[in-house]
Amino acid sequence: MTMASYFLAIGFWALMITHDLFCIVTLGMFYMFFLWIRFHKPGLLCLWMGLIVLSMFLCYPRTQEVHPGIYRIYQIKQNYVLAKNKDTAIIVYGIKDPNFYDCYYVSQIEPIDHLKNIHQFSFSDYMAKQNIYYCGRSHAKQFISSSHSLKSQLYSRWKENKVIQANFYGIYQEETPSILTRLGLPIIGIFYIFQRRLQRYISKEKVQIILLILMIGYGYLFVFTISFVRFFLLSFYTSFLKKRDIALSASIITFLCFFPKHATDFVFVFPILYRLIPYTNKRKQYRAFLLAISQLIYFHELNIPLLLCFSWIRTIHSYIVLCSLLPLGQSLTNVWYDWIQKFPLSHFHYVPGLLFYLLVIGFVLYPEKRKIACIGLCILPWLQPYMDPFFHVYMIDIGQGDCTLILEPFHQSAIMIDCGQSFYRDNVKDIIVPVLKDLQVKRLDALIVTHSDFDHDGGVTELEKMIPIQQVIRSRYEKPKVKYPFFSLLPKRETSDTNDESIVSYFSYDDFHYLWMGDASVQVEQELIQQYKLSVDILKLGHHGSSTSSSMAFLDQTRPKVGLVSVGKKNNYGHPSSTVIANCHTLGIHLFETRKEGMIHLFSFKGILCIETASHLIGIVKTSIMKP
Repeated sequence: MTMASYFLAIGFWALMITHDLFCIVTLGMFYMFFLWIRFHKPGLLCLWMGLIVLSMFLCYPRTQEVHPGIYRIYQIKQNYVLAKNKDTAIIVYGIKDPNFYDCYYVSQIEPIDHLKNIHQFSFSDYMAKQNIYYCGRSHAKQFISSSHSLKSQLYSRWKENKVIQANFYGIYQEETPSILTRLGLPIIGIFYIFQRRLQRYISKEKVQIILLILMIGYGYLFVFTISFVRFFLLSFYTSFLKKRDIALSASIITFLCFFPKHATDFVFVFPILYRLIPYTNKRKQYRAFLLAISQLIYFHELNIPLLLCFSWIRTIHSYIVLCSLLPLGQSLTNVWYDWIQKFPLSHFHYVPGLLFYLLVIGFVLYPEKRKIACIGLCILPWLQPYMDPFFHVYMIDIGQGDCTLILEPFHQSAIMIDCGQSFYRDNVKDIIVPVLKDLQVKRLDALIVTHSDFDHDGGVTELEKMIPIQQVIRSRYEKPKVKYPFFSLLPKRETSDTNDESIVSYFSYDDFHYLWMGDASVQVEQELIQQYKLSVDILKLGHHGSSTSSSMAFLDQTRPKVGLVSVGKKNNYGHPSSTVIANCHTLGIHLFETRKEGMIHLFSFKGILCIETASHLIGIVKTSIMKP
């Protein structure tokens, strides 16, 4: 029964990961056949059929109606709160001094709007896992009522204590050491400390009951986070089920019933896999290996000092947090924070690819080949960029602005067109540099600045400070030093405004042709079609899809298969123009906008051009016959 319970839990977990009705039915039927071959137990198949039906119910799409009204705060973060009106939860911004269970009237509600870039954290996706898709604003004048509950009173008492705020409520300040944010809430470590101490004096069964009561009390007075719920469920089932394996399986199934969208979260996946590691002489090595693999998969970086010292740092931090509750504990906490800020951190960035996952699977399935798999996993991050045969074009989502990264196969060259900045955030620090690190781009061979508008060149100076750039191109007479065809069109032209000074880039690879227009207007487009006979497959529309560019005549003459628009949501300029969009549809041009799809990634190899977006669209754009 123990092994069967594992297979049921892992199978149900797989169904929740697919999160699609068709995939659930298909996978469920195949897995049922496997269970019958493996166990030959009709009762087990009945349980599995029940789990299939349950997973279909949990994953069935539901519409959510959100209306203005009175919302009650149930969770507090650094810059926003989460509030509910009946069963509907939203994000509320603008409340300066929130408290638990305070009620505010929210008059305007809109969908959550955040940038999306492939491999990067997506706030909107993160909130969607909590079934939160909308946000609103409120302020002191819209305050309705407050609560006098014990939870709100405790928060009022400790809201100035940054240590309590961070470690009991998960509200981190900007000055909180980054290494501590990676440890998660230390309350789980504190409960482990209590467990070890209490077991010296009373039986294990009584200790488990006491801890369960304390956990419920903690969740009521503070916050039931996802990781804490997972820990509580495992402790609960361990208290009443003698077999550890059955308790773990029951906790997995129960957790997924309440939080089906969190099936792939690090705080759920890593602890479960951590516990599934068998008791062997190499268990510590396997756990360290699992932590390293998990860091790369989820965070795209490996911090070796933190990896080696994670356990003892978390244990010490748990004791420090306990001491912070005492009158003299604050001074000790300050000393700890000062020391931990000086802890050496070494970040190695790497986004795992297909070969990486194949090596991990080989490590698990073939114990006799684990040394080879480990060696491969150690050297792969250094070699993978130089093993990539695809030509890549990334249109990075920076909001209302332009930034495109072009990577030649095997990392032979890296070119960026424009590096737009924003008045609302630091695009270079928060978006562009993290993308470059994840793609392991350590230098740029050329940065083409199409023209001097802030949303095109505003981040150039800052980017030069953070990454080596071999060539900064601001002249139409200059072109990047690459081996494939790359041209600046119409270098000699008379211009009447800044936008028409834009460098127009035309480049080709794998027999596909790309045209990047900058902010060039209809006048420049007319000169282009008069002087050149262009073959265009991918067109980056001029001026963010404005009606001043992308005329019907130009689109009809170039006839690209795909049109790209780099544009911010709800921009003040009305970009892109509805007329331009209609013209593209009329001519059969497939239009992709960063405001809808996030980052747009084009990649080609031997006559095949594919596209993927941060909104999870993927497909073949076009195939061509390569010239011999």
